[in-house]
Order: sequence, then C-alpha cells, then structure tokens
Amino acid sequence: MCSNIYNFTYIPVTFISIWAFKTQSTALVIRIACVILLVGGWTRCVCFYLDNTFWPILLGNSLIACAFPVFTTAITLIANKWCADTEREVVIASCCVGIPAGNLVAFIWTGFAFAGLTPKDPDKVF
Repeated sequence: MCSNIYNFTYIPVTFISIWAFKTQSTALVIRIACVILLVGGWTRCVCFYLDNTFWPILLGNSLIACAFPVFTTAITLIANKWCADTEREVVIASCCVGIPAGNLVAFIWTGFAFAGLTPKDPDKVF
C-alpha cells in the first residue's frame, strides 16, 4: 500500500507542482515540499506511540508521496539555474538516483521497524 500511494499521487501532484513553479518562486515551492516531507516523516513516527499501528505510516507516506513529484519536477529547474552547461547532466543524473535511493532506505527501515511484531489480536490485522 505504501508504494502504490506514489502511483496514485504522482500525476495530479505533478500538475499542481508545475502550476506552483510557474506562479511562485522556486525556493518557496521547495520549502513547502520540505515541510510536507517533514510532517509526513513525523506522522510516520507516531506509529510507535500508538501501539505500533500501521495507519500513521500510511498517512505519513501519503504526505511524503505528495512532496515527491515537487522534487522530481524541480530537478531540471535547479540544474538549469545553478549549474553550468558542462555540469548539468551530472547533476540531473545524481538527483534522479538520489530520490529513489532515499525511498528505498525508507521502505527498508519500515520493514526493520515492524520486523517480529505481532498484533495483540491475531484476527485484527490493522
């Protein structure tokens, strides 16, 4: 479920981020995406205080998935503004590899966080 959220949010949020980059400054849009990303991460951490339930992880991952298209849209904009023509391809490729690598670390960490946990009521999964 956590990975499918990215599929559901990517197209609509990409259009929203394109509109935001057209109407607002690049720095403001990236700051808003960073706040959404942090709130999503903090929301995921709430599961440890709510008896290890899964719903905070799903909600937090939904917020993180909404920030993801903003960062992927910004890669080329930032590379065009900050990098010379000879460095632009390397910067774009590095950023494109960094985002899925971070997602992979997050998904692996979630697996380790819930490894070996059993629900109090085996008939109730969530």
